[in-house]
Amino acid sequence: MSDVLQTVKNKKTRGYILRILKLSYPQAVGTNILDVCLIDAGLGTTSGKLIGHLKYLEDKGYVRVKDVELSKVAKSMHLVELTSAGIDILEGTVVDPGVNVDD
Repeated sequence: MSDVLQTVKNKKTRGYILRILKLSYPQAVGTNILDVCLIDAGLGTTSGKLIGHLKYLEDKGYVRVKDVELSKVAKSMHLVELTSAGIDILEGTVVDPGVNVDD
């Protein structure tokens, strides 16, 4: 995939993640749910790239990522929640060239 196409996909993926999180706001969403929703939208990605998108959005202050230990199954899980800055992006109050929230 060309660099330009990858950049467009990255922006669209980040915006779609924010839109998914808005549906459950103020509740957090597991990365497993985000993964399924992205696949359904044709934006499926690897686990590493999903974490990279979440890190980008977290660094910008649009989401918060929490690690939760599931002791009964000896596994950890990432929960992601939308912040007020993320809502501002979705409502168009703030524009970020690295995040495409248009349909």
